[in-house]
Amino acid sequence: MKKLLVLTLCSLSLFMIACGNDTPDPNLKDKARDLIEEAVEDRVENQFEDRIEGLEQEIEENQAVNEYSTNFYEYSTNDLWDGGFHQELVRTNLSTGVEETVDTSFDSHAGPMRLISQPDDSNFVYFRLFMPETDAPMNKFYKYNTATNNLSEMDINEMFNNNFWGGSALSPDETLFVWAPNTAPSSSVEIYGANLTKDKFTLKVTLNPGETLNAGDAAMSAEFDMEFINNNTLRYAVYDENTKQLIEYRQVSAQD
Repeated sequence: MKKLLVLTLCSLSLFMIACGNDTPDPNLKDKARDLIEEAVEDRVENQFEDRIEGLEQEIEENQAVNEYSTNFYEYSTNDLWDGGFHQELVRTNLSTGVEETVDTSFDSHAGPMRLISQPDDSNFVYFRLFMPETDAPMNKFYKYNTATNNLSEMDINEMFNNNFWGGSALSPDETLFVWAPNTAPSSSVEIYGANLTKDKFTLKVTLNPGETLNAGDAAMSAEFDMEFINNNTLRYAVYDENTKQLIEYRQVSAQD
């Protein structure tokens, strides 16, 4: 970066000198042009190196399925009561049916977990933190790396903004998750789409004034009609915000 700055300043200075003279020196112009080209090449190279570094990290995390991936194992949790709540993570070999405990203190990571998704041929399994003593028990998303036995909080949690009320749906292949937050006591006007495998989310739908996705009331009395009709397309019902009568069904692509 320092080299790029120096080259840029030098090239601009030479170019201004060359062009500002009454009798321009063609050699100075050539030198300035060469320095500019070198600066551009250096910048492109730096950007390329940064991109390669990011891709290498992504490839490392999503490398060819490892021996404990969902291609070979099915994952589940066991809730135990042995003097207090205790949770274990278990994997079952799809070929032999043999079960083995992976983590004997799975709940100690962040709290009780509920398995949400384990896509085919994936190195990752997805969970949500379960808060049984609250009105909105399904909380943050976590991803479990089957190769490293590491559980980590996901970036898509930003879409909740600490508000977990709303309607949701999961695609048949368990890679896409959509969520419609209750933005008012009994109204909902947005749908967010989250790609679990990429750990990214985007706003997919914003309704017109007077419309709502919630046909019911607030909190646990809310009613949403959203479902995937294939791995990419979400079908959802839109209601009149005042009467709660169905207006129509609409569709949207839930992909990025």
